[in-house]
Amino acid sequence: MSLQSHFPFLLNRLSSLIVSPKPLQLRPAISSSLSRTSELTKYWCVKSQSLHTSAVDGAARKGTRARRDAIKKANKKKKIEEEVKKGWTPFHERKTSGTEIQDGPKNYTWKKLPPEDDVYISEFFRWPEHTIPEAVAKLRQTHQPTMYNSPDATVLLSLEVSLTTDKAKRFLDDVSGILLLPHQFETGQSRSVAVLTDCPDTRVKVHEMGVQLVGGKDIVKLVLLVLAGEIDLMSYDYVVSSLDILPDLVPLRGLLKKKFPTPNYGTACTDVVTAASRFLSGLSYTCVKAPNVRSHGNITVPFGTLSMEDDHLTANAVALLKDIDAHRKKHKSSDVIYWGYVRCLSTNELIVLDHNSYLGRKKPEEKTSDEEKSELPAHDAVQVSN
Repeated sequence: MSLQSHFPFLLNRLSSLIVSPKPLQLRPAISSSLSRTSELTKYWCVKSQSLHTSAVDGAARKGTRARRDAIKKANKKKKIEEEVKKGWTPFHERKTSGTEIQDGPKNYTWKKLPPEDDVYISEFFRWPEHTIPEAVAKLRQTHQPTMYNSPDATVLLSLEVSLTTDKAKRFLDDVSGILLLPHQFETGQSRSVAVLTDCPDTRVKVHEMGVQLVGGKDIVKLVLLVLAGEIDLMSYDYVVSSLDILPDLVPLRGLLKKKFPTPNYGTACTDVVTAASRFLSGLSYTCVKAPNVRSHGNITVPFGTLSMEDDHLTANAVALLKDIDAHRKKHKSSDVIYWGYVRCLSTNELIVLDHNSYLGRKKPEEKTSDEEKSELPAHDAVQVSN
C-alpha cells in the first residue's frame, strides 16, 4: 500500500502550497528552507508510487516460519529414528527389564552394619571385603568334588569401572588393553602377529615363539609389487615393527590403516621380542559400557585357575588391577575402579575384593555402630490389635 493512499489530504495540501500562484512573503532564510522542503516532498511523492512494505514483510515472516517448521519436523523425525534404533523402553517397564537409568553401579558395601555371623542376609548388611587368597579359598570350598566338582575352574575378576572425568560431558572412550601376566595359564585367547625387523637374532627368537610372519623392510616391495595379493598383512591381528625400519614402512600406511605400527600402541618399539610375546600370548580385556549410562562400565577378565598357587593368583590380579588403573588420564582425578569382585563361571556368588589395598590406597573411614544406628530412619510404631 502506497503513502499516497494513506495520506491523501497531506499530499494534496503540500502540492497546493508548492504550486500556489501567490507565494508567501517570508524572509530569505525561511524561503530557502521551504524550497528545500518542497523539493523533498516532490521526490517522495514520486517514490511513494513504488514504495511497498507490507508485502515484503509478510513474505519474510512466512519464509522464516516455514524454515523453522521444517527444522522442527526434521529434528522430530531424527529423534524417532534414534529411539527406534536404540529400542526405547517405556518408563513403567524399565525396572522389570533392567534398563533403568542409574547414576552408578550397584554398591554392595554401603549397607549399614557389618555382619556379626558367618550366615547373614546380604541385603541388610555390609558385604565384607577379602584379599585374593581369602576369596580363592572360599571358591575352592564350593568347587570341591562333593559340590560343583570343578577344582580347576577359571577364576574371574569382575570390576566396576568409572568412565567419568573432571569435565561433566567428557568420558573415557577406550578402557582396554593386552597384558602379559607374570604367571601364564590357558586363557583360550589366540591372536595372529606379524613381526617386521632387520635384526637376524630377533627374527630367530620371534620365529621360535610362534609368530606367523617374520620379515624386514624388503617386505614393502613384496606386498606392493611382486607378491601383491599373496601376502595380506591385514589378515593379521597385530603388526609389530622395530623403530629403525619404521620410516621404510610408510608406503604401507594406506594399506594397514589402524594396524600400522605406532609407538603409542606399543606396536613400534625397540624391544620387539617382548612386544611380540605380549601380543601373541598376552591376556586381553575390554570394558563393556552400560546400555543407558555412559559414566561407568564393567570389565570381566580371568586371572588364573583354582589349582594355581595363591602367590601366582595374587601376582596376576595385582598386575591386572594396576594396568587397568593406569588408564586414568591427566583430566581424571577420581579412581577408575569402583568395586572389585572375585567369582567363577559355575556360580553367581560374588566375593567383594579389597582392591584399594593392592593399589596402595587408604580405605574410607568406617563409621561406628552407634553412628550408623543414629542415621537409620525412624519408623513409626504400628500397634496390632487382636
